[in-house]
Amino acid sequence: RLDLGSEVKVEARTWTRRQGEGATWELWLAKGPLHDFAEWKEWGGDNHCLWNRCYPFPDWDLAGFFLRHRTPSSQCWRFEDAPYVVDSAEETRAQKAAWAPHVQIHTSQA
Repeated sequence: RLDLGSEVKVEARTWTRRQGEGATWELWLAKGPLHDFAEWKEWGGDNHCLWNRCYPFPDWDLAGFFLRHRTPSSQCWRFEDAPYVVDSAEETRAQKAAWAPHVQIHTSQA
């Protein structure tokens, strides 16, 4: 939705796939913050909010997209789930130790 007299500069990129391999992919980049929606003027423009720009408009079919692309419930996160912790410290130490001789050789030759 654009307010009368406003303008949005958009760069669109497309990736066309061969016949029968699926739809053309598109990426639309809008330089923000956007100033096309009067409700956001006092905040200095908006942050590309989907709930104002796409969700309410049937032409975008955003709700339909989400309904067609669901994640199986077995793969969904739930509030009662324990937090998922990723600790790569040990792997990082091992990688640094493996590279240490190469780094020393390179820096001593410089």
